[in-house]
Amino acid sequence: MKKNKKNLYVVFPLIVFGITIIYGKSNLGYLILAFGFFAILTYYYFYKHYKKERKRYFEEVEKHISEYSSQNKSCFWEFNEEQFYYSDFKYDLKVNWSSFTKFRIVENNLILELRDNIIATFFLNKEEVGQENFDKIIHFLEAKIKNN
Repeated sequence: MKKNKKNLYVVFPLIVFGITIIYGKSNLGYLILAFGFFAILTYYYFYKHYKKERKRYFEEVEKHISEYSSQNKSCFWEFNEEQFYYSDFKYDLKVNWSSFTKFRIVENNLILELRDNIIATFFLNKEEVGQENFDKIIHFLEAKIKNN
């Protein structure tokens, strides 16, 4: 979106330049003016599509949050030697340790990242399990996942 917005900074001077050339009795100004208006039209359609998709995304997030809040089933994590098991009201996942690229700790949050899917990332906050269990999990993950 930022790149598309930056293009407008070029388009408006281009339109002014095209109008100036037209006043100077040159047909080249019409071509430059058409290019400028085409760029504005493209920006408009891109912006409209962006707003629509952004709205749809946040509606889906709100829907997911309300579904999760209405369920009595809590999220379940299991770390064992063969695989990582995750379960919530919607999913039951078993993931082999070789499928994870790395784990990170950011502001007391453990982030497990899958190799092939940027969307399927798992977050665990230290407050959810306590300091002692959080440290045990980190120690276990250091043996299972080789961070890059």
